[in-house]
Amino acid sequence: MWNFNRLAVVFEWTSIQPVVDGWIARLSLSVPIIGWLIVFNDSVGGQLTFEVLGGVKSIGQVDLLRLRFIYFGLIFLGGANLLYRLFRPRLIANYHQIDHYIDRGFETHSYNSMVQLYNEVSVWNAPGYSKLELGEAWGSYDKESKKNQEAFNSHSRSSILEYSVIKERFAPLIRSVLHFNYAKQNRSRVFAKLIICILALVGYVLLLIPSFSVLTQVLTSTMKLL
Repeated sequence: MWNFNRLAVVFEWTSIQPVVDGWIARLSLSVPIIGWLIVFNDSVGGQLTFEVLGGVKSIGQVDLLRLRFIYFGLIFLGGANLLYRLFRPRLIANYHQIDHYIDRGFETHSYNSMVQLYNEVSVWNAPGYSKLELGEAWGSYDKESKKNQEAFNSHSRSSILEYSVIKERFAPLIRSVLHFNYAKQNRSRVFAKLIICILALVGYVLLLIPSFSVLTQVLTSTMKLL
């Protein structure tokens, strides 16, 4: 039985992003229509040979076979990229680096949003992250922030300034909560990431087959000349 917690460590959203959301994968989204017209149209596909492209002798159906490997490879990559965009958490889409998210979150968070995040991440436990236990530190932050919130609700002008002081005082705690939240989102939806990586792997293998075929032919021709 697969350990999805372990897979989550390997297949983080930010880790697979260069593979499934690079320029090749993005361009592959435009392949289906254009590729179908070229590869599966007999009149076009029959003419698209090395004789036309490079002025060398045509090798017949092998050219079309290579084109189909490339076409289906790009189809798989395009599917992986599309699923990546559909399933990745919004937080990961907006912040590709954890430091940017923590800095932005520290500046813009409110007490209520921090309580919500804390309730979510305090029960999360994953390999590489011991369960978040802030104990007395969170209790002190919660107590002072509630006082500040009550002052804000009573229209006390000093409440906003007071919370800025609270925020700076408990900066390590707040940043810890934000860090855990990013890690939690980054490791979410393991099964979706696994499917995406499989599609991308198949796509890249299909793209490599024509190159390997050409390399084999070149090496064979070179060895015959020696």
